Amino acid sequence: MGFFANLFGGKKNEKAEAAMYARFQKEFAEKELRLSREHEQEMNRLKEEHDAELNKMKILYYEQIEDIQTAFRNKTGALKKELEDYKASSGADELNAAHNAELDKMKNLYYEQIDEIQTAFRNRNASLEKEIEEYKEKVKVAGGVAQRQKAELEKMKNLYSEQIDEIQEAFHNKNDSIREEMSQKERDDVRIMHEAHEAELERMRRITDELVENIHEKYQEQIEAIEMEKEQYRRQMLLYKENSEADEAQLEKMKKLYDEQLQEVAEAFRHKNASLEAQLERVNKQLEKLAAG
Repeated sequence: MGFFANLFGGKKNEKAEAAMYARFQKEFAEKELRLSREHEQEMNRLKEEHDAELNKMKILYYEQIEDIQTAFRNKTGALKKELEDYKASSGADELNAAHNAELDKMKNLYYEQIDEIQTAFRNRNASLEKEIEEYKEKVKVAGGVAQRQKAELEKMKNLYSEQIDEIQEAFHNKNDSIREEMSQKERDDVRIMHEAHEAELERMRRITDELVENIHEKYQEQIEAIEMEKEQYRRQMLLYKENSEADEAQLEKMKKLYDEQLQEVAEAFRHKNASLEAQLERVNKQLEKLAAG
């Protein structure tokens, strides 16, 4: 049986093949786990940053709108009170001019504040669109890495298959070279061992193919998951953009409403001035009549 040990390398070759296969399996499992963790960490970080920024902007936006509304209500109330006082005391033209100037000043200030908020939202929308493009680029790079990993797996699969083919070819050549030197019993023993060896090689080949196929499928699932996350991110940005447009429409509506209120106050002042001027005109005529009498 000495030449059988030389022929097959005995237990040593089997252990080497098993060790090579185990190492191959471990390396790919570790690489797959590392890539999966890195991808999950990156996606969680992007989502947390985005949610925090949206919440921050939402709070700031409502605080600014509330401040403007409160200031406007307070100022409008003060102006209405001044108007009532003005009606009661029948003030002169100077008070009317001061009121008009105050209304114009308040109107300009309000427009400036609204413009600042709208500009801030437009700038933030532009920044978010830039972040979306950067995220798309990251997804594209991640997809390229996954494709390269698939190519590397295919290359290693082919290399491993070539090594198995070389082992089989060497076995066949060695078997042919010593076949004539064997007895019938030895030939039968070699044939049985040859068939067992062929079966083991085929089993290893199937296991390797299944392992590589499973890794391929997992990488494909990761790519599909990335695409789904990208689509969810895009929809979220679209929803945010729609909400921003709705907020701008609400600002415009508020702007028109405040313009109408300012116009009503100004119109009331003009009517009051006209009434006072008519009264003054009547008094002047009465004084002229008295002077003439």
